[in-house]
Amino acid sequence: MEEIITELSGNVLRVQFNRPSKKNAMTVAMYAGLAEELDQALRPLPEPADAGRPRILAARTNLID
Repeated sequence: MEEIITELSGNVLRVQFNRPSKKNAMTVAMYAGLAEELDQALRPLPEPADAGRPRILAARTNLID
């Protein structure tokens, strides 16, 4: 049984957690799998237009701070 089910439809990525026996509590492997799915979904996006500023993408969660 897959613990994370994803479906990409156009520009929408649908993510479903599938671990009902543990009330969908996420494991380290699930976090890694989710990160991989998100990376895959973002790959086809075009480069942003250069607005004369350094390009910075903040798309992660810092769990330490």
